[in-house]
Amino acid sequence: MALTGKHLRHRDVQMVTNATLLNEAKAKAILDSDLSRIFFSVDSVDAELYARLRPGAAWETTRHNIERFMELRGKAKWPRVTVIMILMKENQEEVEKVADFCERIGVDAFRVQHLATFADVPTTLEPAEDTPAMRRRLLRLQWRLFRRGIVFDHPFALRLEKILSLLATVRLYRDRWGYLKYLVGGAWGALTSPCRRIGWEATVYRDGRYSSCVGIADVPWDPKGGTSFLRYLRQSRSRHAHAAFAGCDGCSFHRPEKR
Repeated sequence: MALTGKHLRHRDVQMVTNATLLNEAKAKAILDSDLSRIFFSVDSVDAELYARLRPGAAWETTRHNIERFMELRGKAKWPRVTVIMILMKENQEEVEKVADFCERIGVDAFRVQHLATFADVPTTLEPAEDTPAMRRRLLRLQWRLFRRGIVFDHPFALRLEKILSLLATVRLYRDRWGYLKYLVGGAWGALTSPCRRIGWEATVYRDGRYSSCVGIADVPWDPKGGTSFLRYLRQSRSRHAHAAFAGCDGCSFHRPEKR
């Protein structure tokens, strides 16, 4: 945190934490570091379910740590606070309850992510289904939070909903011009790509392996091969746009008509 404050002040530096070890001293260190954004992982506000989803963690401790962090931040503009919930069958009925928690403590954004995007993490949990009923629930929640000034993003968003959340997200960034340039590229990809999630569901490992939401599915990146990392990612998107990965067959997020 000290290095961040010294070398990256006023930059868009973000961190993700489950807040289980976020005591008051660490919270103050984060606030003093001039971090731009912090993400808290909250998969449930039910103590029993939370303990099952996060073995070794206790919801009351996590809740207290997050609430205390928000108290210490007070009316300060930075860091912006986002709560992330991983959506799965086990907690799909908890979305509104987690949103209630976000409203009560005054976070800046609430993001729901799909369990399927963590294909590289072994788990016995099952992802939630993309159903009309789920989409209606999330759409109602998006409008409710929007009226309260909370940015909401979720994996089942249709184009209009996704564009709305992306535009609202600009206030979460210090480098707003840089974000707007990213936004234009992302909007174009969302409209033309066969995958509604292409562009952010990707992981590149140290050995150069590339992982999409369906697992290891692309050519490895060679840092010594003369291709920059940014160009490699762009080429990967292009390859995906013209020939879907085998794991995309049958996926509800894949749009064959866009190929």
